[in-house]
Amino acid sequence: MSAAIDAMEMAFAALSAGEVTVPVRLSLETGHGVTLFMPAHLREEGLAGVKVASVNPGNTELKLPVIQAVVLALDPVTGSVLALMDGTWLTALRTGAIGGLAAKLLAREDASVVALFGAGIQARTQLEAVRCVRPVTEVRIVSKSGTSADQLAKELVGVHATRFDDPGQAINGADIVIASTSSSTPVFDGSQIAPGTHVTGVGSFTPEMREVDTALVSRARV
Repeated sequence: MSAAIDAMEMAFAALSAGEVTVPVRLSLETGHGVTLFMPAHLREEGLAGVKVASVNPGNTELKLPVIQAVVLALDPVTGSVLALMDGTWLTALRTGAIGGLAAKLLAREDASVVALFGAGIQARTQLEAVRCVRPVTEVRIVSKSGTSADQLAKELVGVHATRFDDPGQAINGADIVIASTSSSTPVFDGSQIAPGTHVTGVGSFTPEMREVDTALVSRARV
């Protein structure tokens, strides 16, 4: 994960420097979910490619990953296929690394208490990344699936991890709040977030999805 965070830092720097072309993401509604097409061209690296990712919330009941993906890497000179990779884990790793990079740059150096909303693969990699950059000692897990929250709490090693059923109690005293859900309504009251708290919200990717409320957005500095 630490290497992935470093890679994301270099990638964002390259994007800011105009060295990467990232066209607008294409979204295809399928009735049961959405399929996303995300191309990119890294000129300095001599690589082009595209990730195709599907997001199907109903997969939970089928015991399948909600997010599944493939990544196709191409030679930009010849157009030859260089690699076809499973992108499901890469997506979770990359998204987690971005959250970790944000915490590295923005969270307080002594941040140690994390309130985690969600207990799926995305939430897990977000937490893993934050633990790479901050001295986390306590994790408060809030999930609509109490079983998943309890299971994650049992799996975590080296921290005090507990399931919380009350979002307000979970964010009270938290230094970092992570929201990684598919919710269409805010998962906590933004007015209760203490000044100086770092908040990462990664679950919302369509106009109708919303993990954080207006109160939080209006108070946020970044």
